[in-house]
Amino acid sequence: RPADAARSLEEVVRLQPERALAWQDLAFQRDAAGDAAGAEAAMQQALVCGGDQAAVQQTMGRWRQQHGDLSAAEGHYLRAIELDPTTGTARVQLAALRWTQGDMAACIRLYQEAVQAEPELGAASDGLAQALTKEGRIAEAIAERQRWASAHPDQVVLWLQLAATLLRQKPDVDV
Repeated sequence: RPADAARSLEEVVRLQPERALAWQDLAFQRDAAGDAAGAEAAMQQALVCGGDQAAVQQTMGRWRQQHGDLSAAEGHYLRAIELDPTTGTARVQLAALRWTQGDMAACIRLYQEAVQAEPELGAASDGLAQALTKEGRIAEAIAERQRWASAHPDQVVLWLQLAATLLRQKPDVDV
């Protein structure tokens, strides 16, 4: 039914061409259908309509990152943060980009900022714990896993993640 979805999105942007997020949805749909030029045109139209919206900038960053333009992706994530300083999601995406670039100090700082901005953003908490673990900062990773699991006590997977992180702790270290 992708063709039906594409037709529906085409109709949305025809009726309301100012809907930046609809243009972005259309871009992803066109990209999935193999229409790279159409996808890029839709993304550019989204920027024209909503370049002053953090969500549009954030999605554009993800788009650019998926297509290998890391420098442009970074710019869009930074613009999203500038437009909405309370966004944790753009920080999470920028942190993941920093991870792939090997800049773990910036990665951890951005995950920490994301957790502060949106304490209930699971991707921020999980990313922070993973980055801290990768850097051998196990006690800090455990503390973050404990914070998140305690806030969501019925989520078994969080307790399993905490257990796995605890197993990385050296036996002579108390948390």
